[in-house]
Amino acid sequence: MRADAERRLKVKLDTPHLVAISAAGPAGFRLYNQSPDAYRGYACLASSPTARQASTLNKDLRMLMINGTIDQRYPVEPLRRRAQRIQRRVPGLTFKTIEADHFILLTRREQTFETIRRFVTPTPTV
Repeated sequence: MRADAERRLKVKLDTPHLVAISAAGPAGFRLYNQSPDAYRGYACLASSPTARQASTLNKDLRMLMINGTIDQRYPVEPLRRRAQRIQRRVPGLTFKTIEADHFILLTRREQTFETIRRFVTPTPTV
C-alpha cells in the first residue's frame, strides 16, 4: 500500500508505525514480527499477542500495548503478566493501562491518543 501511495502521489513517505485495535491485535503482532523493517514500531490497542506469538517475538521490536483496566474482553491482569514475560526478552515493549473498558479509543480518546503520540514521537537526542 505504501509503495502504491508513493507512486501515485510521487512522494517518498516516511516509514509508518503499525496500529491495530482489538481483534486485529494478533495480526498486527504477526505482521510486525515478520517484517520489522517495514514499520517504525507497533501500537496495539485493547488486545494482545497470542500466547504462542508472545514466545516468538523478535527481541529488537518496538511495541506499545494499551489496555483498559476494566476491559471484559481482554482482562488487564493476564495481559499485564503476559507483557512482563515478553519484556524480559523484548525490552522495546511498553505496556500502558488506561482506566477504561474495551473501547478506550472512544471512551478515553484524548488519553489514548496522547499515549500513542508519546510512543510515535522520537525522543530528542542531546
